[in-house]
Amino acid sequence: MKKSLVCSAVLALALLVWCLTPVAAQPNYEAELQKCNVILSATNPDMVKEWLRDPNSGYPDLAKTLLEVLRGCPPKGNTTVLDAIMGKLKILNNIDPNGFLQPPYNSAQVKQAFVNNWKDRNSGEWGTLDKSVRDSYEKAFRHICTR
Repeated sequence: MKKSLVCSAVLALALLVWCLTPVAAQPNYEAELQKCNVILSATNPDMVKEWLRDPNSGYPDLAKTLLEVLRGCPPKGNTTVLDAIMGKLKILNNIDPNGFLQPPYNSAQVKQAFVNNWKDRNSGEWGTLDKSVRDSYEKAFRHICTR
């Protein structure tokens, strides 16, 4: 009897501690990406919001890596699009567009996928850049994200 009472008290205390422990706040990736001129989707932002909340979707990892790459530097020109950047990243890794690309993501590849999406969304400006800039993802990135 005494043993079961002690066990019950310990379990109750553990449950109380668990209930009172604050859950770590999930980063507000949407707001942080918007500061960097990145929107979630041109066609289905609500779906991408759901994916950002799902740690198994790859989207939280992509958002985190992209924010690290951009480091708060808003790119010039038209917005870039997170789900399109994921698509470009899958292409770089020879993954089917409907397939899953396992995180963690390589920041150099995320940067390249970002530049590829920026080119699509800013084709007029891209065409005016010097060939040496267009031939180097690093130079193109520096042009797009002048700090």
